[in-house]
Amino acid sequence: MPLLLSLSFSDSDLGRFQKILQEACARAADLPREQILAAARRRLAQVRQSDAPDFIRTPMEKIGRLTDMLADDDWALAEEDAGRVLSALAYFSDARDLIPDSTPLLGFLDDAIMVEIVCNALEHELTAYEDFVDFRAAGRSGEGEDQATMQRDDWLEVRRTQLHERMRRLRGGKQSKSPFSLF
Repeated sequence: MPLLLSLSFSDSDLGRFQKILQEACARAADLPREQILAAARRRLAQVRQSDAPDFIRTPMEKIGRLTDMLADDDWALAEEDAGRVLSALAYFSDARDLIPDSTPLLGFLDDAIMVEIVCNALEHELTAYEDFVDFRAAGRSGEGEDQATMQRDDWLEVRRTQLHERMRRLRGGKQSKSPFSLF
């Protein structure tokens, strides 16, 4: 029978995680985008190949969605928005963890907590991207448009623009260049 545990993080707790993320971002500042993406993918692969419990594996799968979002040429995030996602992934490109990954059972717990925190902060980006992926997969055109008259790139551009605008509006219009404004 599964057991549900809930964790509550105070503003002070979140501040600690933000500081850790800031330090990871500073260490990753000179790394190229592709290197950060590759490191995050490696971390996800490590978790998949480990004997980590499901309560760690499940949240860690979200790293794949974050890397997909940045690598998706159709989605084409603006640099400021891509910077927020890269900042979130910087933690996973850093070998300096709170809990060493080699620690039995709990080695990836800090990673799972961080991915949940950053995905919460990137909620609007992730939701918009999920909508875009669904839209693209369904092959639909924009509202009121005749699909026969619109090329794929055209209707993807229309929907991408709508979703990017919605994402920024829901985020409160913040288009921060700072990688530390996630929380």
